[in-house]
Amino acid sequence: MATDQAEPTATGWALAHVAAALPEKERRDLYRLLAHHLHAPNSHDLRRLRLGLIVEIVVEDGEPPGVERYDAERALRTTLGEDWPDRTTLSGWYAGWAHTVHAAMDLYAIGTRASVPHHRRHYVEDTRDYTLFEIQEALLAAHDKLDHWPTQSEYLAWASLERRAARDYGTRWVRYPTMPPIRRHFGRSGYARALAAARKEWDAAPSAVERHRRHRRALDAADRVTQRRGRAA
Repeated sequence: MATDQAEPTATGWALAHVAAALPEKERRDLYRLLAHHLHAPNSHDLRRLRLGLIVEIVVEDGEPPGVERYDAERALRTTLGEDWPDRTTLSGWYAGWAHTVHAAMDLYAIGTRASVPHHRRHYVEDTRDYTLFEIQEALLAAHDKLDHWPTQSEYLAWASLERRAARDYGTRWVRYPTMPPIRRHFGRSGYARALAAARKEWDAAPSAVERHRRHRRALDAADRVTQRRGRAA
């Protein structure tokens, strides 16, 4: 049976001639060195092996994955025979989960000018002013995804990742305020006060379902007040 075998390159022939002229010990060392070079992944392949699952989740969900989402997907892939690094190891390599997701999105140019999505029908920027409710929800969402209360710099970095993912793969424009709207509502020490308000809300209703019900009741109550004022006028 005929076989397709690639012809050695000029470099390959040169190395073969050099190896033939070497003493036995040096020849074995050269073979080991070449074998390691051929089997060791290059830096790009190594990053892909580490970060590829995060990218797949971003493309599928249209948003950067939080720690729970990554853990669940990794557990599922493990049952399918895939081997992806655990979240704690990744965070150690990249100095935190936000930096890990940032590295993954940079590797595949998600949300950058180097990335060209197949359409932008989903990309309609919401320019409404942020409400107190939305600011608290953004901080609570960042907490849920990072699994801790983020510092100001961590929050801003995560908010940037959310917007980048939305630009290329999201189904809607995400509402993650930057510092100006936070300061408008909470003053010069806006982030610390906003975070304190979000923590108070989380302590009162730690699950997202409970928070939604509380906020729905608050909005309904506000609507009833508005309607009563309208009738009275």
